[in-house]
Amino acid sequence: MKANGSPGLDSFWKRYSVALKSRERKLQLATVLKCTRERKLQLATVLKCTRERKLQLATVAWPGRLTAPFVR
Repeated sequence: MKANGSPGLDSFWKRYSVALKSRERKLQLATVLKCTRERKLQLATVLKCTRERKLQLATVAWPGRLTAPFVR
């Protein structure tokens, strides 16, 4: 038994600190996954804009080759 408390209390604080570290690690991983997902969404948006731009350019280059909904 240590001077500051019982051995049971010491083991509780060890378990508690391990649980906190585990939770912090999970939060860090969740943050990384969220950032990755946001980056993928940004890339998807860029690709969508690029695809739309290519459609616009194709419409300008070859009017009449694409169907009416794509013509602006």
